[in-house]
Amino acid sequence: MPINTSNGDVTSIPRMLQLTDSPATITVKPDVGTTALVEFSTTSFSDIRKGQAIWQPWPAGTVSTLTTDALLSPISAIKISRPSGSGNVHWEINQ
Repeated sequence: MPINTSNGDVTSIPRMLQLTDSPATITVKPDVGTTALVEFSTTSFSDIRKGQAIWQPWPAGTVSTLTTDALLSPISAIKISRPSGSGNVHWEINQ
């Protein structure tokens, strides 16, 4: 599911997913001068909608170059933020 986010706070709407088959790979590619952080949650959809999700950063941390990592456990949602810079953060999930 390729997504391109070009401006604003890319974390404003968590992406609800049902990634129940493991592993899933997530690839992010921030533009030059931009960083990206992927966080995931196993919280229920109901709690996520209420703003009560518990978010965990992915193992790669904040990245500034093309980075791919695998999530080995089922997750319910991800969010991708842009801690610095004003460029695009391109991302893709494969399962």
